[in-house]
Amino acid sequence: MQVTFLFFFFFFFVVSDAIVPYVITGNNKAVNSTHLSHRDKILRRVYEHMVRHQSRIYDTEETKYLIYSDAMGGVGNKIFGLISTLVLALITDRVVVVESSEFDGEFVPAFPWKIDFKKHFRQSDLDARKTFNFECCRTQGWEEREKHFQETKQLSFLDLDLSSDSLYHHFGCWDVKKLVGESKFAQLTTNQWLSHMTYNAHHQDFFQRLFEGEPIFTTLAQVFFHFTPDIQARFDQVTKKLGFGQPGNYFVGLQVRTEYAKTPAQQVTFFGCGLRAALEAGIPEKNIKFFLASDSKEFKEEMKKNPSWGNKLVEFNGEGYSYNEVRLFDIWLLASCDVIVMTSGSTFGASAAAIGFKRAYELTPEERCFQKINLDPCSHYSWVLKESDPKCFNENFLLQADFAVCRKEFFK
Repeated sequence: MQVTFLFFFFFFFVVSDAIVPYVITGNNKAVNSTHLSHRDKILRRVYEHMVRHQSRIYDTEETKYLIYSDAMGGVGNKIFGLISTLVLALITDRVVVVESSEFDGEFVPAFPWKIDFKKHFRQSDLDARKTFNFECCRTQGWEEREKHFQETKQLSFLDLDLSSDSLYHHFGCWDVKKLVGESKFAQLTTNQWLSHMTYNAHHQDFFQRLFEGEPIFTTLAQVFFHFTPDIQARFDQVTKKLGFGQPGNYFVGLQVRTEYAKTPAQQVTFFGCGLRAALEAGIPEKNIKFFLASDSKEFKEEMKKNPSWGNKLVEFNGEGYSYNEVRLFDIWLLASCDVIVMTSGSTFGASAAAIGFKRAYELTPEERCFQKINLDPCSHYSWVLKESDPKCFNENFLLQADFAVCRKEFFK
């Protein structure tokens, strides 16, 4: 216990000095804590809460662990999965361990998140995994469900199976801490934002006390993700070269999946949505530049040739940078834009909007432009809850792109 306390003391008062300025400020400029906005105060509170929460990582006798491993999908999916893991850890009072992540070398840990399990625990405990598919409890009565809860208390390692849509029902309606049980280890592998946990009636008081109405995904993303000094320096070189932060430059960020912008009409809608949003925000048209993030180099080259916007287009070509840097810098550059227009349903665009603390505009395949109502991302699977358990249904579950609670039409 003394070792844990000394570790926490060192981490909070030494390491946190390097992290907090990124958490509570914009553009990495220090702000006097007596003049913080409500948002910045909540950012600081959540950061300090996470540091205290994670300080138990080496108290191996008492601590229960929730392990994150990279899921399938792109960088946006991985950000979604990690933030979902943080939320589940807070609800279940478990310490997060990032067992594997392809971005370990790019980020400074905002709090301790690594532990050598093989050094501290028996291999037999680590191997004793039981996969829990939530489908098994979807139609069972409460007696059978209670039997399941008792069984999970005896497990050493619970592997949460997200292959079933019923997961979204359970995480939205049940007491999630009770659902996960008392196993020493649990592992969550997901590439989605499990927003239903944050609206679950069993946990509303907790989230209200900690976040006071501030967006949960967005706040945790800003607390968690900070480049290492070397990566930050390389990113700063890119932003300077592209003209970000220079007086008179305003950027409209366009995140375009090429299948959504194949026709000239779709392309015009993307740029038109961004231009109109910037003009309505009071940005002079002569000062507007477009930053284009796309999954196709050919599409970028084609857009440069367009006489309507080609001379206003800037892009990060990634030459001389690693594969991880290219993907991450595209997200962070998009997040740095004054206005963000994204492909509807994209985890890449939604992650950038959250990191940039912006309500993005979304383009649908039908060439309609919407603005997000919420700062947090929309869920992909909200319809499951309405069909499976209307008694516990909350309209806030409807954070899917098709619903008015998620977005409002900007123009069509």
